[in-house]
Amino acid sequence: AGFATEAAAGALAGFATEALLYPLDAYKTHQQYFTSESPARLRWKLLYRGVLTVTSIGAGPCYGVFFAVNETVKHTLVHSLDFSPSLATLPAAITAAFPAAVVYIPADTIKKRTQTGIEANGLAAIRSIATSQGLAGFFVGWRASLIRDVPFTSIKIFTFQQMAMAYTRAVERKNISPSEAAVIGGLSGVTTAVVTNPIDVINTRMKSHATHPPPGILALTATIVRSEGMPALFAGLAPRVVLKAMTGTFFWGAHRRFKHWIDARCGPAV
Repeated sequence: AGFATEAAAGALAGFATEALLYPLDAYKTHQQYFTSESPARLRWKLLYRGVLTVTSIGAGPCYGVFFAVNETVKHTLVHSLDFSPSLATLPAAITAAFPAAVVYIPADTIKKRTQTGIEANGLAAIRSIATSQGLAGFFVGWRASLIRDVPFTSIKIFTFQQMAMAYTRAVERKNISPSEAAVIGGLSGVTTAVVTNPIDVINTRMKSHATHPPPGILALTATIVRSEGMPALFAGLAPRVVLKAMTGTFFWGAHRRFKHWIDARCGPAV
């Protein structure tokens, strides 16, 4: 498929996946944000707060940018620099993960402030942040976001594509089906979810911190460990693992289906 097809399929699948799994992501955020003084009970009214704003300005554009850059870099490495498709996977994923993560940071800031109940809805969060903090307010905790998202996305994509290539060689087929992509996608998301959970906790605390600017990554980590213990860095691990497994499963299945749908209507060279 062409670059535009990959970008469009990625954006549509990203939008649909984030909207579908938004409540689980909100519950994970509640476990990371609410402390023992304010228990992480299930807060029903917050589960879908901000979903339209976040999926519209965050998930769709983020995934669209990732696949557009990823396919462009991979094509260049393979056809201009004589990389094998297998070797091109990781550098292409790393290159694409950075701009995609930057695009998603403002939406992630809005998401954290709505899911925790700090703001009434996505538009209210945008107005509040813009008025009180300016443009920089949308990029609070950007270092934590990049430390979490760039390695996570790169490893997840690399793992998925390597597993997919190994599977197609084993079954002697050129492509995998949407259902096969869903299974491989779920497996690729679990390990990276566990490894990056501590920085995800830090990211949540930074974006929802009462003071502006919030403490730095190291200072905030030390505070959490000192006051709540090391296990606090793995708060929300269970829902996050389930979330990333389900995200991988649904996203890659949806991505393959959207790509087939676009190819059928516009042709594979789009």
